[in-house]
Amino acid sequence: MPLNIVVCLKQIPNPDLQFQIAPDGKDIRRDALNYKLNGADEYALEEAVRIKEKHGGRVVALTLGPKRTEQMLREALAKGADEAVRVAFDDPAAFDVGRNARILAAAVRTVPHDLVLTGVQSDDDGNSATGGLLAGLLGLPHASVVTRVTVAGGRLE
Repeated sequence: MPLNIVVCLKQIPNPDLQFQIAPDGKDIRRDALNYKLNGADEYALEEAVRIKEKHGGRVVALTLGPKRTEQMLREALAKGADEAVRVAFDDPAAFDVGRNARILAAAVRTVPHDLVLTGVQSDDDGNSATGGLLAGLLGLPHASVVTRVTVAGGRLE
């Protein structure tokens, strides 16, 4: 059963680096940071590619972020995604998870999909809310902290 899979990815500041507080005290200084793909999202991407390799279909890597996230999307393509979509969003301190989920949901609606995967949480904010909110906005069933997806008899387990 071929599946069209959308994987939502987030780019985060490399947690191995030392952070400095911005002069206004409301965020970190982002001008000299290195960024990387969020770890849990990387697992979701790997699972999507495994499913595609075994059952066919397509994997679309989707992110909400500034131009610098295009490098992360190129890495997703190198890891097996078939298409990459960046929703331009330049708020460097985008802490409003509800707003982010609404923007992601609008983007997901424009891409053919049978399955949407997200990481369990982001390594920077750690609120673990985006996946559940996204599922609710899309009217899709949701499961959290999934460690494996099995396709069997036209069903996902």
